[in-house]
Amino acid sequence: MTQVPATTTPVTPQDLVAALGAAYAAQMGHPPEPDTLAVLCAQVALETGNMRSLVCYNLGNIKRGPGPDWCSFETFEYLGNPPVKTSMVCEFSAWPTLESACESFVAFLYQHYPEAWTAAVHGDPEGFARGLRVRGYYTAPVEQYAAGVKAWFGTYRKIVVGDSGATEPELAAGDAAVLATTGLLDTLT
Repeated sequence: MTQVPATTTPVTPQDLVAALGAAYAAQMGHPPEPDTLAVLCAQVALETGNMRSLVCYNLGNIKRGPGPDWCSFETFEYLGNPPVKTSMVCEFSAWPTLESACESFVAFLYQHYPEAWTAAVHGDPEGFARGLRVRGYYTAPVEQYAAGVKAWFGTYRKIVVGDSGATEPELAAGDAAVLATTGLLDTLT
């Protein structure tokens, strides 16, 4: 693994849908159901501010490990009980292309998060978020993270089925989707 610069690699929602759908079909042997694809895209949107702060094509802000390369940047985790938002520098996996990232993302979720995967296959955004938490995927409060995935699910459901009226959800200042990108773009090269 090689350390690479932490650079933003924004993509459009439509590009994400196409690449993630193709990766799912290649890995699973059949195309995803619309709700399954919408769940996966919703979580990516939550983690990356709808791809505006996508770094090195790391779709889910996956910590260093499954990618071919890695980068580091300042982010935050929720630590303690009650959880407190804490800034820190973390190392994250990095990919050279959106397509390679999508392939790894699908395989990573399928192999390491069975509870979440089952919920995604059933088109259940809240169950998906809760399933990710079971195995420690994120540190944010479960209700906050699940609400963010559910909010983005509605948007991505429309994009997946080709509804031209899809808009970003309105998120409150405390929603995980807003918190996930607060200050992040200023720290990247």
